[in-house]
Amino acid sequence: MKNFLVLLKLLGFGFFMMMIFAVASNVVPQAIGEPPPVIDLRSIDTVDKMVELGGEIFGSEAEPGRGKCPMCHRRIGGRAPVLDGVTNRAATRIKDPRYKGHAKTGIEYIEESEECPSCFVVAGFGKPGTNDAVSPMPVTVNPPIYLSAIERDSVIAFFQDRDGNDVTVKPITDPEKDLRWDKEKYKYSFKGLKPKG
Repeated sequence: MKNFLVLLKLLGFGFFMMMIFAVASNVVPQAIGEPPPVIDLRSIDTVDKMVELGGEIFGSEAEPGRGKCPMCHRRIGGRAPVLDGVTNRAATRIKDPRYKGHAKTGIEYIEESEECPSCFVVAGFGKPGTNDAVSPMPVTVNPPIYLSAIERDSVIAFFQDRDGNDVTVKPITDPEKDLRWDKEKYKYSFKGLKPKG
């Protein structure tokens, strides 16, 4: 009889603990992961639409977009340089002696940075132990971000607009040409860049 009471207490305690965990798991807010909305990239046919799409991809520090840029490029405590004014600074980056890329203009430098983050690493933001020669930034045309050419250009248009500059990136004019990157399942490479040297 004594063993039966001990077993009953253990079962009661186990049931009580399961109920506590069940209630607690329903009190904690649940994150519902939903796929991003499907955007017909052929509809991005004006500069204003590019700026809007670029802003959605970039997002904000409070709510990063699909590009996840503000997760590292934060104003306070960021693991990467702040991108405010990036279109104004870009032309000076290609003149830096540490620059190892192929860009000739500031906009080409920003495009290149998406595919070859290590072509120029801002001092203090490289991977530890690499003397700022290797960037921790992912290549945004590869997993997990997968930006297409028009999406990358839209982010650049967003930067230009946000920095108070004229938007020089042009919307798509030939969907078959401009969207080839998506059709090839992200195998398209912007010049196939690797750092010089």
